[in-house]
Amino acid sequence: MAVTIARVAKAAKVSAATVCRVLNQRPEVSERMRRRVLAALQRVGWPSRALAAGRRVMRPAGTGHGATMIDLVFHRFQKSEAFSTDAQGPVIGALRAPPSGFFRDRAYQLESAFYRGMIAGAAEEAGPWGYQLVIQHVRTLHDEALLASLGRPGKAGAIIAGDWHPDLERFAAACPRPVVLLDLPAAGVAPVVTMDDQLGIGQAMAHLRALGHRHIAFAGGNGALQPLQRFVAWRMHLADAGLPLRAEWIYLDSVHMVDVQRWAARMLSADERPTAVVCQNDFVAVAVIMAARSRSLAVPAELSVVGYDDGEMARLLDPPLTTVTVPTLALGRIAVRELLQEVSDAPDASRLARRILVAPSLTVRGTTAPAPPG
Repeated sequence: MAVTIARVAKAAKVSAATVCRVLNQRPEVSERMRRRVLAALQRVGWPSRALAAGRRVMRPAGTGHGATMIDLVFHRFQKSEAFSTDAQGPVIGALRAPPSGFFRDRAYQLESAFYRGMIAGAAEEAGPWGYQLVIQHVRTLHDEALLASLGRPGKAGAIIAGDWHPDLERFAAACPRPVVLLDLPAAGVAPVVTMDDQLGIGQAMAHLRALGHRHIAFAGGNGALQPLQRFVAWRMHLADAGLPLRAEWIYLDSVHMVDVQRWAARMLSADERPTAVVCQNDFVAVAVIMAARSRSLAVPAELSVVGYDDGEMARLLDPPLTTVTVPTLALGRIAVRELLQEVSDAPDASRLARRILVAPSLTVRGTTAPAPPG
């Protein structure tokens, strides 16, 4: 019996229109309904089929491609410090390169939690399509053996995440299989699935302005595109609100928490200091909070602090951190969907690198409060 959309619809107990919407990733289908249709597709053995020009339909593993594995490659080479908490508060470890067993190392449990959300989302999405997720942690992109492994039989494509590097675009272009970049901005070599930082920073700024803050600093890092994007978004929202820009209230340097803390302590010791700080990520926010406490400034009564990412550590702080929540599960799922679209393209289809923005949301907790008087 031929496998048709009508047969899939019958198996899923939905309309044929719903099946078409799922196959073409239409946004109006609920997650529950989409998974129901995916399960039906797998049960009936949805076949590969010729694609009309410009149209792409995702297909389950084993239907004409022979590929059943998706590589999720985490490129982690930048030094960072292990972070933990105890009865006395945050504990910052020494700066060192991430260990080869980064995701298994207890010292890096809080830092790796952000990526574990992506892994979980990717695995949940890949499974219903019949794909197995293969997770790799690499320290360099200058590795011919890595490229060769991504092109082995059975490999459908690769999702690259982790630290940005200038060689990223060269590596993506050289990959023998389709590639999607996960939270790694790049120019035109592959689809990118990332956060809408304009929206995320905008939500943080709107929250602080609603609390009466007009003197707002920014703390971030250097040497990567993502911190720059968040800094530019902060500057734009600052200008749109007509708020003052003070060079001494901007930090764009090492994100080692000790370095951030040292800068923040100097800034907060000045006669004129900000009443709030927007931070590139939660770790930077922790360093700012520690600096405030070293200057006997109460958070949030005298200084409000907003983080970004909403990792596990944000909820362990006292008080818990107000932060922009990144939907890591959704990022992982969408990256897999985008990769499967790439895999399903006709061999001669034109490939247009797309940028898919996923909306974050602000989670208000205990580190923000109305601006102090004066």
